[in-house]
Amino acid sequence: MSYDLDQLQWHEIRTMLRYIFKDSQVKILIFIDGEYSNAEKLRIIEEFHNSPMGGHEGVSRTIKRVKQYYTWKGLKKVVQAYIASCSSCQKNKSNNTTTHQPMVITTTASKPFERIYLDIVGPLTVSEKQNSYILTIQDDLTKFSSAFPLHSHDAQNVAKALVEGFICQHGIPEIILTDCGTKFLSKLFKECCKLLEIEKLNTTPYHPQTNGSLERSYRTLAEYLRHYVDKDHKNWDNYIPYAMFVYNTTVHLTTKNQPYELVYGFPAVVPQVQVGNNVWIKNHQQKGKLGTKWLGPFKVTCLHENENISIQRGRKEVKIHKNEIKIAK
Repeated sequence: MSYDLDQLQWHEIRTMLRYIFKDSQVKILIFIDGEYSNAEKLRIIEEFHNSPMGGHEGVSRTIKRVKQYYTWKGLKKVVQAYIASCSSCQKNKSNNTTTHQPMVITTTASKPFERIYLDIVGPLTVSEKQNSYILTIQDDLTKFSSAFPLHSHDAQNVAKALVEGFICQHGIPEIILTDCGTKFLSKLFKECCKLLEIEKLNTTPYHPQTNGSLERSYRTLAEYLRHYVDKDHKNWDNYIPYAMFVYNTTVHLTTKNQPYELVYGFPAVVPQVQVGNNVWIKNHQQKGKLGTKWLGPFKVTCLHENENISIQRGRKEVKIHKNEIKIAK
């Protein structure tokens, strides 16, 4: 079955399909006859690898993210070559050559957020918001992860972040696994767990790899932050939500699913700005509380490096950062 859609632009076809199937779980894969040029392939990979929503992930994860929207023969080789030559990855990623004994999993959770892992990253450079630590939390079953910047890592701050940031969002877990750090062994933290009827377990001092999956997630978090922080490293806490979004919307190597999908029942859709899209731009001259917050829509005419795009605004072509826009539906 075929239709003569040659007179329609792709973004128009996509808008039609989104409207028709907006309330369904139907997944549509569209194959085109044309070949992508080398420049187009590199631009696509750059979008899915370099951007804050790409997070400079490794080869396997980058391929899985690209394949949600594009595919071509030899995709893996192109991605491998691109990442191998990525200077930011070479400077900021760890060399995974350390050999560990295999992790022994003694129990498996039967539902999301039944069993969670906690750890503290830091101290880091004190940010402009005066944060210097990160509380990291991961669900045992789905691998869904959360991270919360902290001013200090004493038991009171950790317990507050756990309750307000995680438990109020996902519910009370049955089991919490932590290391033997003083903030987790303190009377205050133990009383918090007792009050909420949470069983608290500790990793052994000589085999902290029991909590290995969480360790890998905050290694990924640290690598992400290195790519985007400013020169004095004082804005790292601004990127925490984006880093965790990237992690939770990327297919996990263990579960073969997005952590997001295992929690919410459907995969996250990450909109990608493309030439021909219509976008709204932030109105920084908004007058009063009832003033218009967004201007447009304007058509995207070009994609640039460093997360910039060009839009057609009247007779002029204007360059603007992606943080200043949202895609028009």
